[in-house]
Amino acid sequence: MKKSMVLILFAVFAFAATTSLHAQLGYGVTFNAPFPFYAENTRLPAGNYRITQDTGSENVVLIESTDGKHAAFLDVTPTQTVEPYNDSAVAFHKYGNVEYLNRVWVAGELMGFHLDPTRMEKKYEAANAAQEHTVALAKR
Repeated sequence: MKKSMVLILFAVFAFAATTSLHAQLGYGVTFNAPFPFYAENTRLPAGNYRITQDTGSENVVLIESTDGKHAAFLDVTPTQTVEPYNDSAVAFHKYGNVEYLNRVWVAGELMGFHLDPTRMEKKYEAANAAQEHTVALAKR
């Protein structure tokens, strides 16, 4: 009985977490990256991008340039805070002159997501500490 109650609570929490992430990104978030960057293993040029939730999976998002020339599906891990985020932003980790997309969060939301570092990012991280910086999301 106790084990089944724990499983039910876990399922409810997992559903709530993924539902909130879907609601947050339902219409997508847009940002301008004034530098080229990696989103997982895909190198994307500087420009305007939109991130939307993939309809097939709660843990996958689509990042696409607003001109439609560049796109990638990304595996993400939902994150949750106790207090809603104050600002909307996209966080990057910078190693020398190489940038990696790291996290996304939206003001007023409890949910966000992060990308796990790739093998190449882990190599950069072993050689240099990451410098984190953010880019503000465009107004919705």
